Amino acid sequence: MRTPDDARATFTRAYQEMVGHWPVPVRAQDVPADGGTTHVLISGDPAAPPVLLLPGRGATATAWVAVAGQLAGRHRVLAVDPPGQPGLSHPGLRPARSAADLMSWLDDLCSALGLSRVALAGHSYGSWLALRYALHAPGRLDHLVLLDPTDCFRPMSLSYRLHAIPLLARPSPRRLGRFLAWETGGRPVDPGWLAVVT
Repeated sequence: MRTPDDARATFTRAYQEMVGHWPVPVRAQDVPADGGTTHVLISGDPAAPPVLLLPGRGATATAWVAVAGQLAGRHRVLAVDPPGQPGLSHPGLRPARSAADLMSWLDDLCSALGLSRVALAGHSYGSWLALRYALHAPGRLDHLVLLDPTDCFRPMSLSYRLHAIPLLARPSPRRLGRFLAWETGGRPVDPGWLAVVT
């Protein structure tokens, strides 16, 4: 029987394999934020304008592997593993339970990274988080990019929720595969990324 330690080791290997496919030089940094540490993948010129990337729910910083190379030519790219989501971040003693907790985490993270101004980009749940942060700290944002903004401007459709129920009720790699096949319309999904999220 697979133990939690086995599962964590498998996840960490898959994560590191995806980092190995990063198209530009990348380094990892664990940044103290809101009582824990946030794992950040950093690329690009440290003097370039920063862009902070927030992945969708259940994804990790590695979801940005295809985008990082494009952005790193003109930006300092900071892809994060949000607390309470899969990834290599370690939440503090008080887990984030509300939007206010997440805003506090982002405040701490931006301060720890020395970001007085930043471009913020999010995908799906990351868009929800990015939009709320833009409303919370508008003076800190240079640009805001929302990709597939979930629950930002209207609720998720009933069809989407119905397709997600089996995955939410009893998560499994098979159910995730079926859900992703439906969500992507059968388009291929990066197998390395799939190994991270399963």
